[in-house]
Amino acid sequence: CELVNETSGLINYVQQVAIDNEIVLTFCNFGFVDFVQNWVYCMKALNITNFVVVSLDLSSKEALTELGSTTFLVRKDDRFYSEDSHNFGSVEFISICNEKPWLVNLLLKSGVDVLWADSDIVFLKNPFEVFHKYPMVDFQFQSDDDDICAGFFYCKSNERSISFLDAVLGYINPLIDDQVGIRRYLSNLDYSQIIGDPETCF
Repeated sequence: CELVNETSGLINYVQQVAIDNEIVLTFCNFGFVDFVQNWVYCMKALNITNFVVVSLDLSSKEALTELGSTTFLVRKDDRFYSEDSHNFGSVEFISICNEKPWLVNLLLKSGVDVLWADSDIVFLKNPFEVFHKYPMVDFQFQSDDDDICAGFFYCKSNERSISFLDAVLGYINPLIDDQVGIRRYLSNLDYSQIIGDPETCF
């Protein structure tokens, strides 16, 4: 679909702010700007400077810019959501969530490793040292009951990660969210071997 966006500026900025080829990424529409304000505060409080915020509509970009945050507009013409906050599980909410693997894959293809963190994640310390414990692992996910949560994960920029997210993107739609798609393909041994560390937290 046609994009009205700043993806080239986003990729250039990512290349500038990445530290050790890593960035932290989140997004929001206008309905969730207050969540991102808190998210950015966490980043700055922990002296994490290699973070990037993507705005999904012009109002969120303007609001975040006014608050002093560097952000980039990436807005699809065929999106199913508005600038409002949307209820969990709705078509609009799922459509917002499904921008996540697309954005992560865009940046993986630019050559950087990505820590995705939903805007409601609160950081208590810098998490990168935890992920570095497993340098050979392509994806590391937050746990959610007996499965993974797609709201917080770290992924390496390589052919395996990109192929995995390409498969997820080919499966999801406004009725199937990114988490369902990721869980589906993690169960496919063509893509995954899972390592767990239940004692790790931050």
